[in-house]
Amino acid sequence: MPATTLPPPSQPTNPHSQPPSHTTEATDYLTKHRVPHILQMLTTAVLFERPDDPKEFMVRKLEEMRNAKARGQSLVLFTRDNLLSLFRIFDVTGKGHISLEQYHEAMKNVGAANPNPKPAGADTNRIPADTFVEEALRALYKS
Repeated sequence: MPATTLPPPSQPTNPHSQPPSHTTEATDYLTKHRVPHILQMLTTAVLFERPDDPKEFMVRKLEEMRNAKARGQSLVLFTRDNLLSLFRIFDVTGKGHISLEQYHEAMKNVGAANPNPKPAGADTNRIPADTFVEEALRALYKS
């Protein structure tokens, strides 16, 4: 009986390497297209605006985002008043300032990408409302 020979593998085999998982591919796709960021911005805008028809509101906001992108602009879904209202939610004691930790949490809530890590007031752990609003708008325009 002749010996059977196997053809050489087309690529070297590494027993520890694994093909990319579907989960990894999906995560990469979502990240590349900023889907989590966009969904967070839309969700937060819906919660602030509380429109009668949330689906129509989100469709309109997505169209505004697309149009702004086509013009080479950023679309910020939040007004100064919206951001000031958010600040007041975090300023539970009504003292006119929030902690640096609250600042970062609030920035996440509005979907601000890469906000200033040390805004004015960070050294004393007291971020005033006007600083919060300006930093949020700056970060949102960068998004």
